[in-house]
Amino acid sequence: MKTFTQISISLAMTLGLSSVALAGDAKAPTPAPTPAKKEEAKKEAPKKMEPMKAPQELADMGKAMVGTWKCTGKAVMDPTKPTEMTDMKMTVKMSMDMGGWWIKSTMDAGAMFKGEEYVTYDSAAKKYISIMRDSMGASEMKTSMGMKDNKIVWEGDARSSMPGMTAMKSRATSDMSDAKAGVKMMGEYSMDGKTWMKAWEAACKK
Repeated sequence: MKTFTQISISLAMTLGLSSVALAGDAKAPTPAPTPAKKEEAKKEAPKKMEPMKAPQELADMGKAMVGTWKCTGKAVMDPTKPTEMTDMKMTVKMSMDMGGWWIKSTMDAGAMFKGEEYVTYDSAAKKYISIMRDSMGASEMKTSMGMKDNKIVWEGDARSSMPGMTAMKSRATSDMSDAKAGVKMMGEYSMDGKTWMKAWEAACKK
C-alpha cells in the first residue's frame, strides 16, 4: 500500500510529465510502469470493545428486589400537620435497567403520589446510590452501605417544591427481618439534620 509520501511523489511526477507533453515535447520519455506489489500489507482488524460488566452487588440486590410489590401504609400529606397521616396504598414495580447497571422502580399510589427511583452501585466508594423524583416536584439523592442486620438505611438530601421546605435531609429505612410481614419501610425528613419527622411508612409484599 502506498504511503502518503509515495502518492505525493507519484502525483508530482505525473503532473510534471503532463506539463512536458502540453509544452509540445512529443519525444518525452514514457515513465516505466511501477511493478505491482505481490502482497498488500494486511490491516489489523480493530479490536472489539467488550461491554463493561455491571457490579455483582447490584445484580445480587436485584434478585431480591425485582418484581411487583403491593404496599399499604400511611403518609403525611400536609407538612404543617406532621402528626396527621393519611392511609395509603401503593404498587411498586422494580426491574433491571440499562444493561443491569440500574434497578428501576416505579411507584403508583393513584392520585396521591407517583414516583420513580433508580438505584446503582459505586464500586469505588462501595456504596449504593439512589436517585428519585415524584409527581409533586420533589427529588432525592441518597446513598447506602447496603444490608446490615437485615436492614438497609439510606441517607442523603431531598428537595421539595413546597414553600419553606426547599432543602431537607432525607433518611429511609427498609427492614426485612420479619419475612411474614414482608418489607417494612419508613421515610423521614429533617430541616436541620438533628430533628427528624416521619413522613411515611409502609409494609410491602410481592
